[in-house]
Amino acid sequence: MALDGVPAGPVHDDLAGVAARLAILVEDVYGVCVAAQTAAPSAASEVPGGNHGRYLDAHRALSRSATLTAQAAQATTMARVELSGPPETADPVAAQRLVPSVLRAVDGVADLVAQATRLVGDGPGTRQ
Repeated sequence: MALDGVPAGPVHDDLAGVAARLAILVEDVYGVCVAAQTAAPSAASEVPGGNHGRYLDAHRALSRSATLTAQAAQATTMARVELSGPPETADPVAAQRLVPSVLRAVDGVADLVAQATRLVGDGPGTRQ
């Protein structure tokens, strides 16, 4: 959806790869949330604080990953704006300069989701 309006080319190709990666990470986030809910059920919308606070740490990691995802979406939108309009006003060089920001944000998302996965994976009884 964020790629709507980004014309075919190197920027679109780079951002399409990022979008595919985020789609996979969404499934990972869902898995972490299901595992945490199973281990420490909660009626609230946050991961409960079980397992000596490890689940709260997982919740914080997922919250930070959501912020980074929003930053990636913002940079993607800025790239789309740089490429929009008539060809004489489009700036593909400026759009391409935004791609590393998107990639860094998504790398951060992946790291934080992996951290949350480790924290929830170390469920009750796995640590002494």
